Amino acid sequence: MSTSASSFDDRVETWDDLTRLVEHFSRFSAHDWLFRGVSDETHDLVTKVGRETARTEKRKSPSSKLRRIPYRLEDERIVFEAFRTQALSHVQRQPGSRLEWLALGNR
Repeated sequence: MSTSASSFDDRVETWDDLTRLVEHFSRFSAHDWLFRGVSDETHDLVTKVGRETARTEKRKSPSSKLRRIPYRLEDERIVFEAFRTQALSHVQRQPGSRLEWLALGNR
């Protein structure tokens, strides 16, 4: 059964809405439109900042050991809000949702 573009809502409000829309239109192209962010499907979906190889303190001296700074969702929220605040003066139209802000941040 084929689904036409007119059967989709005017707004994408959830990840599931976006996935369904992208999967529909991917059938008409030679490639997938949705990239999950890692090259191997066995990897967990963890933001780059949350990966084990990220977020280490700078060494105080060449002989000191690197120490990993643990990932915290609250840190990510703070950075996201800082991005939104600082980006306001650089955008012509303010994004209307968090998803739009994330898309803008990935340009």
